[in-house]
Amino acid sequence: MVLFRNWVNDSNPAVSKLSLQKIATMAPVINQTDTGIQSMAIRHFGELLRDMNQYTWMLNAVVLESLVPLILFLEDTETRVVMACKHTLAICALELKWSTFPQFMEHYSFEMVVLNICNNIFISHGSYITDLISDSLGFLRSSRVYLRRAALILTGYLATLGRHLLLKDDIEVMLEAVERVLQDEDPLVEELAKTTYELFKKIAHNLTSSVIKQSFRRLFNFIYIKKVKLLYNYNSPGSPMEIKETDNCEEDVEE
Repeated sequence: MVLFRNWVNDSNPAVSKLSLQKIATMAPVINQTDTGIQSMAIRHFGELLRDMNQYTWMLNAVVLESLVPLILFLEDTETRVVMACKHTLAICALELKWSTFPQFMEHYSFEMVVLNICNNIFISHGSYITDLISDSLGFLRSSRVYLRRAALILTGYLATLGRHLLLKDDIEVMLEAVERVLQDEDPLVEELAKTTYELFKKIAHNLTSSVIKQSFRRLFNFIYIKKVKLLYNYNSPGSPMEIKETDNCEEDVEE
């Protein structure tokens, strides 16, 4: 960590730029299948973001790109992965200047955390919602059942809050992606897929065809933010629920 800090503050702009790029390359490691490497990489990624917080304006895109896997892996069956994600998400929340997320860090319901994060994204970085939807839909192809479940829930909330940003072509792609899991081998994935599919169809039905009307609709939705209720009433089967942090990670985040 000290080396990274020194490199970022180096008087040579090339050294500083390379160190920031190195932080960015750590984000893909979040998807590692080895849980030991994965949890360590997730924590290091968060700690680097915290240590380099004076460069947030340069790292915001990296933080946003890492959000989808960090959120979805909250449903991992490995406690150390879940704890690492909670730790790093709390840091991301601070870096992105969210005000409400840290209160969920001690005890959480996955769906409530997703709703909270999506609300924060909508308010602070709403223009990224379509990119996050695309990232989330990619996890529907995962062989891990909990990732498919979590991806459906996350996509549903992102689409509901960001529906004014979606175009007809976007909705068609989203419907096609969810269709693939409408008959999933996992009954819960199938149930979540049906709910999400109906949400998308409703959004598609309410789309305006006129570009002018859609522009007004986007403006209206940014001014008047609707409060979204729970869409799924999802209970995480077999995931590490209500896990308390035991290694002072929360204290580190608040410093």
